[in-house]
Amino acid sequence: MANKKYTQPIFDSVLPLAHADNPLWREAHGDFGRTYVLFSEITRIRKQKNLTQKQLAHAAGITQPTLARIEAGRANPTLIQVMKIIRALNCELTINML
Repeated sequence: MANKKYTQPIFDSVLPLAHADNPLWREAHGDFGRTYVLFSEITRIRKQKNLTQKQLAHAAGITQPTLARIEAGRANPTLIQVMKIIRALNCELTINML
């Protein structure tokens, strides 16, 4: 079996700029920038709560590979999947429509 080579998501190199209040980030990345910040926050909270991807995925009713792709920004999860993850983390997600 050939070795699989995985690359880091391209936005890892600009993560220090990834902040919801940073106008340069918002202008450059639009909706994807906000989405990436959300996924990064899910990862941060999961690690803060000392949960593995497998534990969080089980609690959310999704698979670990799906959670890994979401955290890495390589998936386009449904709102229902995101809400399951947020609930499993014991958090709330607020969406403001402007």
